[in-house]
Amino acid sequence: MQNLYLTSFKRIFSTIFLVLLALGCSKVIATSGAKPYATARSNLELVYGFEVTQDKVLFLVNSNGCTKAEHFEINWDAQRNNSYGVTLVRNKIDKCRAMPRAFPIEFPLEQGIDNQTKLIVSNPFGVKTNSNRKL
Repeated sequence: MQNLYLTSFKRIFSTIFLVLLALGCSKVIATSGAKPYATARSNLELVYGFEVTQDKVLFLVNSNGCTKAEHFEINWDAQRNNSYGVTLVRNKIDKCRAMPRAFPIEFPLEQGIDNQTKLIVSNPFGVKTNSNRKL
């Protein structure tokens, strides 16, 4: 009888051990550095607002204290019906440690674009709650 309990205990213990081992391995695989599909476009900057004037476009982006316009690249893609696709890409990460804040960066409008042209911004938009800065 005691041998039956010992065999059942060994079987239960080995099953629990294998389950925990499988869970541990899946955690290692999930955090091994492989990027999920959703972050494949992670260099697209989160934009908190933008404004088009007669000769420039201004974007409001996050800064930790060291962000400069030179850290970004703007891509223009001509569309139909007097419209352009616009993508703002961050090329250099802001590694400063100041309090994050909304920061304006400006770019000149591409030739042939004016403040009547429809701009379609491809970047994700966010809401910055700790900023008093106006566009």
